[in-house]
Amino acid sequence: MKRIISILFMVVTGLVCSVNVNAQQLPDGYKKFLGVWNCEPPIGGFGNIKVIESDGKLVVRIKTGTEIRTCKDAELKNGKLYFSFAGVHEWGKWTVKNGKIMTESGGTDGPVSRIYDSFHYGNKIATELQQVWYFYLSENADGDMDLFCHNGIYYLKNDIVLFEQASSPYIHYRKYTNW
Repeated sequence: MKRIISILFMVVTGLVCSVNVNAQQLPDGYKKFLGVWNCEPPIGGFGNIKVIESDGKLVVRIKTGTEIRTCKDAELKNGKLYFSFAGVHEWGKWTVKNGKIMTESGGTDGPVSRIYDSFHYGNKIATELQQVWYFYLSENADGDMDLFCHNGIYYLKNDIVLFEQASSPYIHYRKYTNW
């Protein structure tokens, strides 16, 4: 009987320990990001943000001009909550000439930010464009959140990035409150 009780104790203790380990997957400081964050004033672009905990991960939902985007696997680094989502996805033909991204119609999409090695090995014409939005939330002195964003546009051929066009490093987008 003592042996059965001992085994049951080890099983129960093991379950409790495994529950505690799973509950500790998220780093310290994440709870301040949880909840709904409202932007003031609502001016289009990116709107309210909702941060939830789901299965030991942080999930961010953000309103865009036309829909609500879900960003899974948000990451907490140095007290900031980073998340991203894919934006516009287009097909066509683009190349780089004299530091500018040229369209197949002869127009330009603006300056190129980076040319990858794959461009120099014969892959001169991209056939796909993928936009990605990168964000982070950071707590300000008032206890509110500031949203910073960065936009990258990647030009690909056969799923290989040839060149990119990116906005400046993260810029302040707007302030968010949770009331």
